[in-house]
Amino acid sequence: MILLAILDANYKFICIDVGINDRVNDALVFSKSTFNEVLQTNTLNLPTEGVFVGGDAFPLRKNIMKPYSMKRLLTINERKFNYRLSRARRVSENAFGIMVSRFRVYEKPNPIATSQS
Repeated sequence: MILLAILDANYKFICIDVGINDRVNDALVFSKSTFNEVLQTNTLNLPTEGVFVGGDAFPLRKNIMKPYSMKRLLTINERKFNYRLSRARRVSENAFGIMVSRFRVYEKPNPIATSQS
């Protein structure tokens, strides 16, 4: 199972989406998520000046920032942007690390969930 979560800068989980099989790619996980639906229908009541920070699998939209592709040589400004974006993404990486250390059940696959796949 895949856990997709939206966090604020203070490590607070704002929205989570659970339930997609881990055999699909990240782009498909996002496209089928409830979060994607509410973003497209604008039903989250988000501030207009806010943006989400995502990885390569996320689509580039006016409210989602993603890194420049590494498939070509990047300019210095593009590399700086990618570095700063990766620093912003550390909040989510750290939050998941905190969650795993606090709730040990997330350390390994659930044998019941994996046997049903």
